Amino acid sequence: MKMLIVEDNANHLADAKSLVTRISEAFGLEVRYASTLEEATNLIEWAEVVVSDLFFPQVRGGSPDPVMPRLSGSEELIAFAPQISGVALAAKVLAAGKKVIFCTSTYHHGDKTRPGDFWARTHGVQMVDVDLDDDNPNGEAASKSWDAAVLYAVYLHRGGHVETIDKNGCRSYPPRVDNVARAISFKMMVNDPRIDEILDAYYSLVS
Repeated sequence: MKMLIVEDNANHLADAKSLVTRISEAFGLEVRYASTLEEATNLIEWAEVVVSDLFFPQVRGGSPDPVMPRLSGSEELIAFAPQISGVALAAKVLAAGKKVIFCTSTYHHGDKTRPGDFWARTHGVQMVDVDLDDDNPNGEAASKSWDAAVLYAVYLHRGGHVETIDKNGCRSYPPRVDNVARAISFKMMVNDPRIDEILDAYYSLVS
């Protein structure tokens, strides 16, 4: 399984690589990495599934964040969303008939992530997000749920579907959960035995 991981934050990237090192053999993963939209776009043809950050530069040395105007209403959100590098990449991946998952740490209820979150919901793309750190409410969380994102990518590649159970026990399409890693740990993610096989294999490696 050829997986592209897109991440520009050095700490988050190190966490992703650490996870991949532990599980790549068991899950048959061949992984390549990119940190810009330009690099990632050049690897779409190679990849079978993409796990992507939401905010990263279009080119080396560029800013990861577009200038964010005040947005209101679904039409404005959808119109602005492609200016976010992750959304621009995801649109290309979907157009190529491949799977894509967002892995971010900006908390999807925040204004910064709102256009990307709305776009993901309208296009059936899973967004794996985490709560912001209490001491850094305007920035990023210290870590991402790479385990949830990568395992979900494996699941989708094996024919799974985008559906989870949210924190209130309701089905959500696409999912709306505060922490997908927690949902995975309680095996609440999907009503599909294929996810159990993936989780059992994962926990046997990390326990």
